[in-house]
Amino acid sequence: MKRTISMIFVLAAALPLLAKHDSSYLNKVTNKYVTPHYEFQQKPDAERIRPLFILMRSGARDAMEVDERMPMDPEHFLVYGRFQFAHEDMYESTHEGTSNYEKEKEISDKLEKEYDIYIVGQFEFTKLPQTAQFQILNAVRNGKSLIFVQSGKVSRLPYKALYRNEIDVPKELKGFANGANRAILQAYQVGKGKFITLSWNAVPNIVGRSILPVIPYGNQWKTQHENSCAFFAMLCRYAAGRDLTVKNPKIRIRDAWNKDVTEVAKLPGGTYYKDLIGENGSFRVEEFKIASPVGKVAITLPETADRKKTVSGSAEIEIPSKEDMTVTVELYDSPYGRIWFRKDITLPAGAKKTGFSLENYYMPALAGYVRLTFKGKDGKAAAIADRLMFFPDRSLEDYWQIGWEGISGAYGELLAPQMNERLGWNLMLSHPTANGANARDAALLNMKFVPYMVRVNLKKSKTNGVEGQWAFFLPAKSKKDLESVKGDECFYRPEVQKLWSEGIAHRIKNLPKYSTAIYNLGDENGFSYEAGFGDSDLVYFRKFLKEKYGTIANLNYNYGTEYADFDEIPHLSLAEAKSSGCFPAWGDHRAYMEKMYADIHAFLREEIRKYDPGAPVGAEGSVPGDLELTMGPLEFWGPYSNLVGDELLRSFGNEKIRSLWWGGYPGSHGGRGKYVIPLNRDLLLGSVNGNAWFSCRPGSNHGAFGVDFSIAPYVKNYLADLDRLKDGSAQLMIRNPMENTGVSFYWSHPSSAAAFLDKRCVNPHEGLPSLIRAAYHTGTGFEFVSGRTLDRLKKTKVLFLCGTSALSETECKAILDYVKNGGVVIADFNPAIMNDNLRINETNPLKALFGDITFVNAEEPKFKPLELANFKAARVPRGKSVFTERKYGKGKAILCNFSLASASNTAQPAGSFDGWILSLLKKYGAAPSFDVGKVEETTYVRSRHNRDFSLLGIMQQPQHMEKPVDINLNGMYHVYETDGKYLGQKEKLHVEFKNSPLVLFS
Repeated sequence: MKRTISMIFVLAAALPLLAKHDSSYLNKVTNKYVTPHYEFQQKPDAERIRPLFILMRSGARDAMEVDERMPMDPEHFLVYGRFQFAHEDMYESTHEGTSNYEKEKEISDKLEKEYDIYIVGQFEFTKLPQTAQFQILNAVRNGKSLIFVQSGKVSRLPYKALYRNEIDVPKELKGFANGANRAILQAYQVGKGKFITLSWNAVPNIVGRSILPVIPYGNQWKTQHENSCAFFAMLCRYAAGRDLTVKNPKIRIRDAWNKDVTEVAKLPGGTYYKDLIGENGSFRVEEFKIASPVGKVAITLPETADRKKTVSGSAEIEIPSKEDMTVTVELYDSPYGRIWFRKDITLPAGAKKTGFSLENYYMPALAGYVRLTFKGKDGKAAAIADRLMFFPDRSLEDYWQIGWEGISGAYGELLAPQMNERLGWNLMLSHPTANGANARDAALLNMKFVPYMVRVNLKKSKTNGVEGQWAFFLPAKSKKDLESVKGDECFYRPEVQKLWSEGIAHRIKNLPKYSTAIYNLGDENGFSYEAGFGDSDLVYFRKFLKEKYGTIANLNYNYGTEYADFDEIPHLSLAEAKSSGCFPAWGDHRAYMEKMYADIHAFLREEIRKYDPGAPVGAEGSVPGDLELTMGPLEFWGPYSNLVGDELLRSFGNEKIRSLWWGGYPGSHGGRGKYVIPLNRDLLLGSVNGNAWFSCRPGSNHGAFGVDFSIAPYVKNYLADLDRLKDGSAQLMIRNPMENTGVSFYWSHPSSAAAFLDKRCVNPHEGLPSLIRAAYHTGTGFEFVSGRTLDRLKKTKVLFLCGTSALSETECKAILDYVKNGGVVIADFNPAIMNDNLRINETNPLKALFGDITFVNAEEPKFKPLELANFKAARVPRGKSVFTERKYGKGKAILCNFSLASASNTAQPAGSFDGWILSLLKKYGAAPSFDVGKVEETTYVRSRHNRDFSLLGIMQQPQHMEKPVDINLNGMYHVYETDGKYLGQKEKLHVEFKNSPLVLFS
């Protein structure tokens, strides 16, 4: 019985782990999101057509676009992709209703119902289960219709019987303006039913549209989209056996820009569309043209304009007028059509050409059109023409927001209002398509582009050299040159640098003029320390050593060798260097690879700036190498997130554009809880200064939008928080600097490497997290100091050394001077037993502070009881005393001589480690001005200060939101909530988390 009860508890605990995400946004097409459209029926059909749409997820919106023009009674079955019925992987399988088994059951259930027509759009029909294929074809044989839509090359299904009896397509469809340059429509009689094929004869469409054509985006896209929707709706009427005759129609005239035309008698020259809307539910769209009395109009303008300067252009008409004409010059933006400039000029009688200019204009969008309207003396417009211009602008808002993929020219204006305007995600990251076509579309839709230019991934080749990841960004002409260096792709080879240059030149075409905000050098960039031993590496490794050490004598001192020249130095493998005890040689190869990784990023930045001077360049979601070195010249960096790395980025890269992807991940990066956890936390901590959402592709299991382009339910959950951040809270956290109470943590990159050599060298990543968390719990402000930022010691009151086993002579001197002049330094154990080249020091350069700890007398720390108040145990070097203090000059040095991490983990009661650290900070004047009451392990308290303004943020995790946090301000202050609500004068705050895990006060 006992065992049974235990099993029940185990199962109960496991059940939450088995819960799956709601997949309605991937499987259901709804009418929740309505796009602007015309109606093509005087009233809906009394008996609506019943179609079954079988569409790929990314193209499901097409069904709703047709339904908006002609309401039907539709059913939808959505497949994973054009060539895949369903898909199962670690992400897809987190959603209910998406597995092969579930989709097979769904199609089986839906085919039990009766439909008038079956519509298969951009999906390989033969990928359906065979039973489903049979049921559909059998329904056709018995009187129903099947519409099969494809793009690209016309192909046939492997069922010859479908094509035996071709029938004529009705005349009502032949002359119908369908929105595509060319469409091939064929129909076949199959038993009592019809098999209809429609090919839009466009570029093959893998994702995007399903039953409607891909229409190049521009200011006439709306008209052609309207026409294609109406055409497909009438095709459905034909397939359903409805009367196509348009009876007693109402007539509507639209111009090429999809605007209603009311005064038909005054139409200027151009193309128009006549909608005949019958009382019987049928309709027709006819194209007609009106000749212009001035003939063709040619406008000459630069393609791009500096919005701060006057734009000059000219226009020429084909047929001169016999009387003076008034030319109205207007500038309107894309995609909104808002007019920002207007003036009239005169075209004299008999003249064909005139110049014009746009001065002192305002253009808030990234692209717009200059429109010229030619009018006679009677005021009647004779001709209208316009010309597209781009107004490049890569400026970023204080709180910038980016989505991974999303809008496209194929979707036109369908998705952009949701992503760009409702959510405010007005930057889009994507691979640039040929000649920057998708960047152009983005600019036309007023979205700034962030191109994924390359990927820097330095793997170990089969010959132990460097092998890159070139496939997607090199032009075809460079592939032969790549083969000649394959497997020995050391970056410092001129022929390899040429390949990188050619990759940039290939990918950057036209991007500068389309408002490219940031150039992204890759996602998940990285390198292997095991690479870099290729044939070409030896010469460049020796050059690296000469640059680093300067003289062979200096190298010999560090290596313990007697080389006569740098050309004699062997390139030892990591294993050889470590086993021989030549730790500097081991560290130098690592540093060589880190420098190569950093140099590639810097080189690519310079290459990009040849084409787009001043452009921000960087990478995201990538390993740092030597973070300060890697991101040094870059403007943009997004890390592989970890506690220490994120804080290093904040401290050393405060001026950088910084991001961490979050959002649609089904099971990581915060998952899909009720609240916005990752973004709130990262903004509060200062790790990021923008919102980076993955992803925005409709139909993706990571997507923010449903297949019908409505905002996914789990994202709607976040809207209150996202809007609050967008409307000012994020900007407050970004614009105001983190308060520094005088605490600095020392960062030593060589020390993090030394930890791999010997257990006497403690990894900085071991102790720093405990200090950082203590700062979060107490509201302590801190910064990092490194060998590159020693000037920061001037503003430091208390300096912590965690795992700083490898420090340079310069660093040690700076630390000694800092303490001598009154600073306090606190170290965990074994500081400076090596120099920054990983040479073992015979005597400790910091012995005046901590005693002469050397590699010989320093012992590997062991876990043992710790005789210090509130601590039970910690890792301590055997036989060494703990917590020793020494005065040096005006300052003090404290050697804890135990692991802060293990001390923190064993501290009782909970929170006593934080209290102990805070007591030290108070003693030396580096504590925050306020006191924080009881908190949870995951509570964050951060303070920002800017002149006379302070911003205090407190965050709880959702599981602890019912637990308030008390803060004693230690003084009377005027307190506001960040939404502007004045709380009065307060000396204490009782913080409750009612609607959000993050609460901000000013």
